[in-house]
Amino acid sequence: MKSKWSWVLGLLLLFPSLAGAAGLQNTHVWMSTQQTFQFLGQSGLMLEPGWQAAVANLHLYTTIYDGMDVYSEFYLGSRNHLGYLMDREGYVMLTRFPDNVLGLNQILNYFKIKAGHFEIDFGNARSSRSDNGEVQANSLVGNAIVDPNTVEGGMELIGNLGPLGWVAGLSNGLTTEGFMTNRHFAAHGKLSYEPADKTYVLAFSYYRVDQSDTSANTTELFAANRSNSRYATVIDGPSDGNAGQAKMGRGVNIEAWQLDAATRLLDTLEVKGIFGKLVDADLNGSSAGEPVERWTYFVAESKWTFCPGLYLAARYSEADADTYKDVAMNAKIRRAQAGIGFWMTPEMLLKTEYVFQQYSGFVSTAGQYVNSKDTRSDYTDNPNFSGLIMEVSVPLQLL
Repeated sequence: MKSKWSWVLGLLLLFPSLAGAAGLQNTHVWMSTQQTFQFLGQSGLMLEPGWQAAVANLHLYTTIYDGMDVYSEFYLGSRNHLGYLMDREGYVMLTRFPDNVLGLNQILNYFKIKAGHFEIDFGNARSSRSDNGEVQANSLVGNAIVDPNTVEGGMELIGNLGPLGWVAGLSNGLTTEGFMTNRHFAAHGKLSYEPADKTYVLAFSYYRVDQSDTSANTTELFAANRSNSRYATVIDGPSDGNAGQAKMGRGVNIEAWQLDAATRLLDTLEVKGIFGKLVDADLNGSSAGEPVERWTYFVAESKWTFCPGLYLAARYSEADADTYKDVAMNAKIRRAQAGIGFWMTPEMLLKTEYVFQQYSGFVSTAGQYVNSKDTRSDYTDNPNFSGLIMEVSVPLQLL
């Protein structure tokens, strides 16, 4: 562990001095940490209770010029890379050009520019989900069964017209870089509405990419998850960091949209809902055939803060496939979660959750769909898991 992280600790010690020497203002360094204990049981498999490996997110933020902010985020360990440092995001947010070059600041009166390698803006749940070590925005321990998020190199234009917000983005269409022939760009957009009193918010998100000319490039928006599952080992085994999550399509020829709605009642009750659809129109990419996959998903969630520092939360989420691996079926994955949160201090949050998850309606795709890169199970045994999971988290302001 020392050999992997020692240079990071050295950087943290030097960063204040480096930032000051460079004349950087508004510089912040903080870390989001969490530790989890799970006591889960699965049909047909004995699982032992125990502690998950501790992970954290490291954040660096600074203003390099008035109107030009730079942000970086790193994973200090994750479910797929325990004990290792991984980059997650690195981008610039531009709200003003230096010295008003060519009078371009007039344009930025209408929108701001985000450019770099960042989590694309798809859906509102991205601001209230658990992301590796950053978990306090999530009222429960686990996320919804469908948890669309991905990091891609690209650019977003972000604007507001009164209560109406909008995002228009273009990205690589995959998590890493790619410059070979037939790698295509992805386009995404978002419209949202939030009145001045912030009593409710509505949003519509859209994402489109077609990488079917190649088998090498895929988006992870629905097919994978860099921040991984909050439940270890269940359903998909200990080697799968996304264990228990719905893995929808392969991310080849994707068209997806999502509706979000949220409201606050009586200052103590929050209610949220999500409804979305996904089609992967070519699971095989450049290989022969065009096998299809179609999913519909929804989420209902509530949180009741019944006294200062204590709240109850519940969430039901479901993913339904009418076509899975090019085979028609009526497959469903259901997840129910209920829990309590206790703010032990203004910074430290303790959460306890009960979760139940069930697969049903899946049929065998053997002999009908063959793709060596698609390692997802057929779930024909209708597996389920359930149990308790506890989590304690605390952010650490380092600078």
